[in-house]
Amino acid sequence: MVSLNVLPSNDSATAVFGNGSGGFLFVKDNAGNQYCPILSQNGIGLVQVGQGYQVYSSVADTLAVTGAPVNYAATPIALSAGWNMFAYLPPTDDTVEHALGSIDTAIVLMKNNVGQAYWPGMQVDEITVMHVGQAYKVLMSSPLSFTYPAPDSGVAKRAGTTAFKPVLRLGAPRHYAVHAVTGNNATVLASRVTIGGGAAPDSSEIAAFDGSGSLVGSGTVVHGIAAFSVWGKDPQTKRKDGCEASEPVTFRLWDGKREYPLDYVTKNGTTAQYGVDKVLLGFLSVPEGYLITKFDLSRAYPNPFRGSVSIAFDVPTIAGVAKHAIEINVYDMKGSLVKQLASGVYPAGHYTLGWNGNADREGTVGSSVYIVRMKAANFDKRLKLVRLQ
Repeated sequence: MVSLNVLPSNDSATAVFGNGSGGFLFVKDNAGNQYCPILSQNGIGLVQVGQGYQVYSSVADTLAVTGAPVNYAATPIALSAGWNMFAYLPPTDDTVEHALGSIDTAIVLMKNNVGQAYWPGMQVDEITVMHVGQAYKVLMSSPLSFTYPAPDSGVAKRAGTTAFKPVLRLGAPRHYAVHAVTGNNATVLASRVTIGGGAAPDSSEIAAFDGSGSLVGSGTVVHGIAAFSVWGKDPQTKRKDGCEASEPVTFRLWDGKREYPLDYVTKNGTTAQYGVDKVLLGFLSVPEGYLITKFDLSRAYPNPFRGSVSIAFDVPTIAGVAKHAIEINVYDMKGSLVKQLASGVYPAGHYTLGWNGNADREGTVGSSVYIVRMKAANFDKRLKLVRLQ
């Protein structure tokens, strides 16, 4: 995404972007209008001040444009509710917080060309500095118009401080590779990332995977918050290098020692499926069962019991396997089967069964001592029950 902060002497799309030689293929503006010289298409016409443009090139290149500087302080930029691609107009770089401080209460999300996010609602700033020549996408909660202030001096120094307001710098993941830029993405905004009921440790990493299990995005966690891009397939390539439209996305967490799956719970009604510029706002949490590491028949209560007894047991995740066959039965003191309470495959988790003294045969059992037994792979445990009448 690129933008101009000068007024070119010739503002036609052909003069600014060229005729398609050297690998350049096409340009799109905020409304989706396209300039594609190799197909003789020019829906853009004239390049507009304040507009951002998305350029697709098959080779690395530099866009060089000369002209009179834009009077940025007298050039309002109109932003509509929803997504906008807009220009950075000042002559020098500036921090996001300073450049957009006058409108940040209306900004839901802003992202740059590599998918880094500015999320003022949660004080997350991955972009840090807005750069001359770049364009940005911003999701606005309401329409407004603004002008840029004079860039603050000492940008490099200020970018590493919290002089403006407290912000979270999330940093780049190390365990999960950073996905290549494909030109389109969705954004995950997780206002809470939890494991075991508490916030995931700082510097934990989250990975997003497409339906075939390929990595399509990743980010880090700070203070239980995460924001990162999920990349879509580049439509100009034959290989699958990102998500297709509506393709399911799954998430996993690396806490520095172990990998866990993550459940996604939406806050804005979005499902965990890919869409260009989609915002997946919600919570990510490690399912409870993935934190249980061993089988257990933990307790029976009340014991002794008169009416009914509750029997608690655990099914673990072992070596990544989160479903196990178990059997739980009640026996009398002679070893005869009285009641089968559970038999089948159970997902990892904490469970409680109830038994009211009824038997597999007709009627209920009398006052006596009974044995409840749980069997699973390499696990066999018994608890003594006392029934009173």
